[in-house]
Amino acid sequence: MFGNKMEHVSKAIDKKSASKLIKLCEDTDPEVRMAAIAGLGVVGGDDASNYLVFHLKNPNPEVRVAIAKALGILGDMHTKAFVLAQMNKEKDPDVLEALRKALGTIKDY
Repeated sequence: MFGNKMEHVSKAIDKKSASKLIKLCEDTDPEVRMAAIAGLGVVGGDDASNYLVFHLKNPNPEVRVAIAKALGILGDMHTKAFVLAQMNKEKDPDVLEALRKALGTIKDY
């Protein structure tokens, strides 16, 4: 079952299907969730960007780190303000570091 879900993540990335990845982001298996979040950064687009930005407030710092990394890979200039806003609120040092790195790769307006 696990391998099958990871295959779904890979196929969704190959097909550039943000909607399938978003569904997999809610999977009960943390590894599947993290892979799907990373996949959203690769796939990009408005749906991926919106999902990632909305979930920057996730209570789990590991998820916030994964989302920050995905936003950095995505590099969408429209997410920059949201990353900056989260940096101003963030208390976890690992998440702050991931947000800083993401900010460095996001395009300027």
